[in-house]
Order: sequence, then structure tokens, then C-alpha cells
Amino acid sequence: MPTKVLTIGMGGSITVEDPTRPYQHGAINQETLDKYLPSDLLKSKIKSTTLFRINSSDIHPFHWMTVVKYISYSMDQFDAIILTHGTDTMAYTAAALSLMIQKPGMPIVFTGSILPPSEAGSDGPINLVDAMRVAVHGEPAEVSLVFNHRIYRGSRIQKKNASQFDAYGSPEGPLGTVDQEIRVFHAPRFAAKKRSLSYDLDPEVLHLKVTPTFEPQLIDWAMDRGYHGLVLEGYGIGGLPASNEAFLERLDRAKENAFPICLTTDCYLNPGWQPLFKKEFPHPLQKLDLIPCVDMTPECTLVKLMWALGQTTHPKKISRIMTTNFVGEKTPM
Repeated sequence: MPTKVLTIGMGGSITVEDPTRPYQHGAINQETLDKYLPSDLLKSKIKSTTLFRINSSDIHPFHWMTVVKYISYSMDQFDAIILTHGTDTMAYTAAALSLMIQKPGMPIVFTGSILPPSEAGSDGPINLVDAMRVAVHGEPAEVSLVFNHRIYRGSRIQKKNASQFDAYGSPEGPLGTVDQEIRVFHAPRFAAKKRSLSYDLDPEVLHLKVTPTFEPQLIDWAMDRGYHGLVLEGYGIGGLPASNEAFLERLDRAKENAFPICLTTDCYLNPGWQPLFKKEFPHPLQKLDLIPCVDMTPECTLVKLMWALGQTTHPKKISRIMTTNFVGEKTPM
């Protein structure tokens, strides 16, 4: 059973002290937050630190690289790590840590809250207690989110509700639950055979959502603006306007310029999507070197492309990285 736990504060609603005034994120530091933990959990040796005091809407890849470096220097001294974070961008940060700290050999648990902890009925204290219980439990030994009594894989989460405690979802459902007992349904999945740490990200990646009014010139703009890659969020299973000649011309230009474009969707693709994808992905698009990310979430797709570009600029290597399932972030094709 883990006895040494590092708790890291990154801001968000869980650090707001006075909910009756405009939110001041980070007003409560992590050491104060940890006082919500019951005495039986405080038997673990806890070290608290506050890295950031920000609204999670202000998160940037710089923050991810900072926290990864801090964890990499500290993790050999601890058995588990908990990070408190704002809910709006927690999916991006959890995806970044999942890819940058692979096979950590310990729980790295994110949590947060919809309501500040001092507000009546707040979910903050119970989420923190649940996160600590999972950390002490020792499983799952990967990056995860504990929220509303559920455990989710860090690379698969999406915020689906802005005001309800049941705020998160995942294409694969929860990894487990936290109730009177902790139940873990799915074991960790890693391509890495041992702990793998990486620190480089290329933030020059843009995410565009395709709509009926989508202007193909936006793809030109992304290339000319100096972005190094693009995530296109298509319809349904990843549908794009394949009969639009102007759209196809821009994709062809991207191919000629070795400009990586990843195709994703905001829909959950339940079992049976693979044969449907092969039937619905139009032939004109198959020749344009789009990288199909299928059921990887848009949040993780964006972060993973940053991570891939931080390692290489070679188109085939980028494609190989994006289509490889490293930490359970996608279903293998």
C-alpha cells in the first residue's frame, strides 16, 4: 500500500476560497486543500505543493511541460501523485501527462470540482478524498481522472457537462468506480515496456471543426500562418465534404507540403465502428495522407500531435506515432 503521496495544486474551482465573489483561482493552496482528507488517509505521508494558481482556461503547453519536469524529478520519492486542476481543460492536461509520462508504475491521479469547496454541497472535498483513496489503493498505475466516484483513463476523458457533478465522459466508459470499495475494471495499456519520459511539445498545432459553413481556405491559412500541424474534427465517424473540390485541393496542397492533418471526431464510436469507418471514409480522401485518429478524443488528438511533432517532423514517423496506441488513448485499427 502506498505510503508517500505527492499532491500538486494547479488551480481551478477547487482552489476558490470565497464563492460569493468573482472567483479567485488559487486562493486555497494545496496544503490547505489536503486538510479535507480524513484522518485514516492522513496516515499516508503527504507532501503538498502548489505549482499554479490559475483558471484552467489559461492553461498552456508550457504548464504541462513544467509539471512533467517537476514530477519526473520527484516521482522516485513517492508511491502516488495527485493533481488538483480546473475542469475546463483537465482533459488536455491529463492527455499530455499520459503521453509524456508513460508507464509511470504508480497512480497519477487528477481531480477537481464543479463547485468551490466552501460552497454548500460542493463536490470538491469528496473528489479529493476519492482521488486519495485511489492513490493509496495503488491502481490503476497510470494517469487517471477521479471524479464523481468514477475512475477514467487520463487520455480518454472529455468534459461533457459544465454544471453537473457528472461532468466527464469517456469513449470507453470508466476504468472503475470509487464507492465503499474501489473497483478497477480495465488494466493499464502501454506500448512502452518501462517508464518513458518526454519533455518536448510543439504547440504550433491548430484544431478546426468542420461544419456546413466550413471554408477550405482555413487550411491554407493554417499552413501560411506557420502552424506545423492541423486537427480536423469531422462529422460522425470522421466524415468530411469529399465532393467539395476546393476542400480537396487544400488537402492536396497540405500533402504536397508534408503538412500533417489528423482526422478526429467528437462522437463516441461504440463497438462495430471499424467496418463502418472503412465503408464511409470516401475514396478521394484515402489518397490525401490524412491521419485517421478515429475514436481518439479531439482533446487527446491535439495534444498527441503536439507530442509527435516534438519528436519528429518526418511525415511517415508522425503518422506512425499518431496511429500507435501508446497508453490506451485509442482503439487499434
